[in-house]
Amino acid sequence: MANAEAGTRNFSARTTGYIVNDDGTILTPKRAVISASSSGATQVVAAVTGKKIRVISLVVIIGGAANVKFQSNDGSATDITGLLPLAANGGFSAGVSELGHFETASGARLDINLSAAVTAGGFMTYVEA
Repeated sequence: MANAEAGTRNFSARTTGYIVNDDGTILTPKRAVISASSSGATQVVAAVTGKKIRVISLVVIIGGAANVKFQSNDGSATDITGLLPLAANGGFSAGVSELGHFETASGARLDINLSAAVTAGGFMTYVEA
């Protein structure tokens, strides 16, 4: 499968649980809990030197109405998703995509950003690429 935007191909080996880039790099899927309750940015995954955090699946549910977005943060926040307006007790899920739904800049942490002080919870699977 070609990824024209990134210029790479990713292959998954579902029997082993790994994702392999076309350069032969084996990427091990990792999991993170999404938990936030204040307006503004909350860290979901810490930065990894020289690596991007590529989200390959996620689920988010919020307790009150708010806009949700994800950001790449290397000292300055950059939106890596659009605003996702969610109603109270609403949410969304994004199934597995080996190419990733979105990713941070290299060496940046992944934040969730809420427009209001509401509870947000969920989980995600990601790779460090």
